Amino acid sequence: MNRADSSGVRACRRIISNLLAPGSLMSVAFTAGAGLLLGRSTAPLLSKPVAGLLGAAQTSVLDSATIGCPRAGGGVGGIHRAVSPGASGSDLVSPCVSGRSAACLNRRMIDWSTFHDAYGPADAIPVLLERAADRDQEAIDGLWGRLCHQGTVSAASIAALPRLADIAKTAVFGDWALDLAGAIAGGLLQSHVADEEVARYAPALAQLRDTAAARLGPGRDGRTYLGLLKAMLAFDGQPLWFETLDDFTDSFFTITCPHCGASVTIAVGDYGCYSSIRDWDLGDVHQVPLRPATAHELSGVGRMLHELAVRDGRTRLAWGLTYLFGRAECPGCKSVFGIAEEYEAVNAPISWDFARSYTKDTS
Repeated sequence: MNRADSSGVRACRRIISNLLAPGSLMSVAFTAGAGLLLGRSTAPLLSKPVAGLLGAAQTSVLDSATIGCPRAGGGVGGIHRAVSPGASGSDLVSPCVSGRSAACLNRRMIDWSTFHDAYGPADAIPVLLERAADRDQEAIDGLWGRLCHQGTVSAASIAALPRLADIAKTAVFGDWALDLAGAIAGGLLQSHVADEEVARYAPALAQLRDTAAARLGPGRDGRTYLGLLKAMLAFDGQPLWFETLDDFTDSFFTITCPHCGASVTIAVGDYGCYSSIRDWDLGDVHQVPLRPATAHELSGVGRMLHELAVRDGRTRLAWGLTYLFGRAECPGCKSVFGIAEEYEAVNAPISWDFARSYTKDTS
């Protein structure tokens, strides 16, 4: 080997040595790659500042990899986090990432080819979401057709919730995203077809709920206001009232008397506020006036809705809620019962408790 060759070799060695020096970008990349291949955190091998960023990156990558991976028995795998023994959360996740939900970390890494929507493979969903974010009406209509086709939802519908939550936060263009996400949440919770997946996306649902609540106010038109209120109920885990609530112009509910078993029609609206035994030839016969609740008698979801309606000047809505959450007399046996309680007992699925922790940690 001549002198020129020796100099070249030494120069190459110096370059390689610098690239692989502790803390260098190449060293970090090499160590991260090895850790991901081995399925464990490499944070203990690095300095704390680098370990924090790497821990966040590993968590994001491993979480994302599980979203679209079918597991034996159906469904989608749970959320997994790479955590080395004895490592604290502050050592593994940087401050700029630790506040994000798992759903937010996952949304950019979703493999949409593993999902199906109402028309087949969901490959078109990410493009439609980005177009719809700019208020492309054709894309918005396409998302409705694919993600909530005639009220039917799919795994792709759930996977779209985090992106819809982001779009919904935009003050100008966000209402359509709240409407669509509310319909998806209401459909999922009503049927309980994907409870585990709904639980995994609880952070996105909570974000959507906060956005809908923030949009409520006296400046909204009646239809938009009611839509926001219904969406908030869906995100709150109240699918029955999401489906039931209306403007009380002409509302009818059918309830089984808890005492005699008679089918009782409840009317709240322009035709009156009464209970009756409906005769399909004679109409509502034996009408008995309902007994509206006072504001201090309301509780739970009824009280929450009533307080919002009063706050925002929705007089008609507040009025109708006192009847819906009031009491009725059975025209047959004369017993008195709570309207909402009996309606909910027969029609409502078990509500989700979104205050629980749903993240699965396999470490």
